[in-house]
Amino acid sequence: MALSYDIIDDPFPTRAYPADAMAPRIIYCHLMRGTATWNYTKHTAPFWRLYWNRTPGASIWLDGTETPLAPSAAIVIAPDTPYDKSTTRPVEHFHIHFAPGGFLDDAIRRRIFVLKLRPDIRDSMNSMVDCLAGNNLDSRLLTEGMYVVSWALREVAARMPALACVNPHLARVDEFIVRNLSAAIENDQLARAACMNIDSFIRFFKKETGLTPQRYITNKRVLRASDLLHSPDLTIDEIAEQCGFCDRNYFTTVFTRLKGMGPAEYRKRRDI
Repeated sequence: MALSYDIIDDPFPTRAYPADAMAPRIIYCHLMRGTATWNYTKHTAPFWRLYWNRTPGASIWLDGTETPLAPSAAIVIAPDTPYDKSTTRPVEHFHIHFAPGGFLDDAIRRRIFVLKLRPDIRDSMNSMVDCLAGNNLDSRLLTEGMYVVSWALREVAARMPALACVNPHLARVDEFIVRNLSAAIENDQLARAACMNIDSFIRFFKKETGLTPQRYITNKRVLRASDLLHSPDLTIDEIAEQCGFCDRNYFTTVFTRLKGMGPAEYRKRRDI
């Protein structure tokens, strides 16, 4: 039996979050109950995942190393990490799909993080599981989800010290891009946002990110499309338009090139 909840809207601000917290977007919450098998090989996805099982019996495998899913820890999996999943017994399996927001969206690949649970985080995830099990899809689910994901991202960032320092010029450019993804974005606009002349900006941007500005924008468009593809209310044509692609065919070509699967296939993979 599978119960799920799509979460695309802004969070309800009913808890105070630390000032250094990320600005995550929770895409999807899911609970699988009494799962007979959970066996997949070379599974990957273009978004972040958080797994937590209240009972043992399932494992994640990366490069031949087993990571059991235990009640005492959450497993956080970075995008595009090819891993295997297996079970030795039926389990109740809970997971969250999310995007961190900001530069952490693109900064980490092919990593699995094992995060020991604090008591308050365990309480929040138990509350989320109870909401899903009772089909109580109210604001509490989203509030607790934001609390859990924000905690997980702080834990991940603490293990990656290089992520702590983001150039303020780059931060302004990233903010401008995110606000204007549905429109055409030119390099001279980004240079103005960074308060730099265009030649200096392009050199600076490539040095800081390893990407050209337009490639970075394309990555952001695909990331946003990955979020929106979880919403059954939007067609692929509408998502292409909202993310700044000229038409569905071009969107599909770019999405497939960057993510290794088309938009329609991506939608089918969200439940595992």
